[in-house]
Amino acid sequence: AFLEEKIKDINSQITTLSKAQSEANNIINTKNALALRQNELNAKNELSLNLKKLLEEQNGKTCEAEKLGQEIADIKAFLSDYSIREAERRKLSEATNNLNEDKKILEQSIEKRSTSKARTDELSEELRKLENAGEQRARLELSKAEAVTRMSGITELQSVIAQLEKLTAEREKTEEKYRLSRENASAAETQYIHIRNAFLDAQAGFIALTLEDGVPCRVCGSVHHPSPAQMPDDAPTQEQLENAEESMKNAREAQERVSKEAAEIKEKCESREARITELAKQLDITAEMHSVKSAAQAAMKETQQLMAQLDRDICEEDGRIARKKELSLLSEEIRKEEAALQELVSELEKRIAAGEIQIKAHNQNISALSEKLLYPTL
Repeated sequence: AFLEEKIKDINSQITTLSKAQSEANNIINTKNALALRQNELNAKNELSLNLKKLLEEQNGKTCEAEKLGQEIADIKAFLSDYSIREAERRKLSEATNNLNEDKKILEQSIEKRSTSKARTDELSEELRKLENAGEQRARLELSKAEAVTRMSGITELQSVIAQLEKLTAEREKTEEKYRLSRENASAAETQYIHIRNAFLDAQAGFIALTLEDGVPCRVCGSVHHPSPAQMPDDAPTQEQLENAEESMKNAREAQERVSKEAAEIKEKCESREARITELAKQLDITAEMHSVKSAAQAAMKETQQLMAQLDRDICEEDGRIARKKELSLLSEEIRKEEAALQELVSELEKRIAAGEIQIKAHNQNISALSEKLLYPTL
């Protein structure tokens, strides 16, 4: 029983020791756990400190966030101003480009106006020189008409001179022809008289053959015939006498015809000479008949030169008239162009002045917006 008690006691002790061991183990475990927890606690304390610090930082950031939120709200409130400023800048750029373009056009227009003014002055000076253009044309036309009339008169004079030359040549031939016809008529008459006398002589010889003393002569009635005519050996016949008479008659008719022809030619020559004298007087050509041809040629050459000069003068005058008309139209066009340019210059000056005001206003708006905006760009 003692042993049992002892065993029981030992077992009780063992149990107690086991419990103590278990408790010790638990304590150790707890200690270990506590150490672990202490470590955890330390870590947590450190974390807590960090969290506290982070919280403090977060609280600070919350203020900053609130501040940033307000700043964002402020920025958002100005976002439209950036768009407005950008629109102002576009308007400024457009206005600047328009202003530069207007200034460029204005400069060109002023230069054109200056050039146009100089051209107008040139045209005015040229028009001044052409002021009397056309005034001389009537006189030139009259002079040309007179020259044409004179040319016609000289042409007629030369024609009459040529006719006279031809007639003079014919007259000389006709006079020679008349001289020959007169000689032929004279020779034919002489021949006829010779043949007639020979024929009459032959007739006397024939009568003498029939004479008898105491018988009266049939011609003179004498009854005595102391020297009767002898019958010639070559006595012409009646036919020969008639032929000679016919030849004489024909020669005289030919002489008359040539004489009449010569008279007609002479009359024509005198008529032409009278006409030449008349024309020369009308044309103020002073020359003898033998030199009137060369005088007419000289007058013709002089008149042709005058007509050529008059044609040139008329052509030049027509050119002056046409140029005056052209210049008048051109001057009118340039005046209209100058008026349009002046109107454009005035309009451009107004637009430039308004553009400069616009640019100034845009710059002021941009400056005002830039001053209140937080950041330089959107």
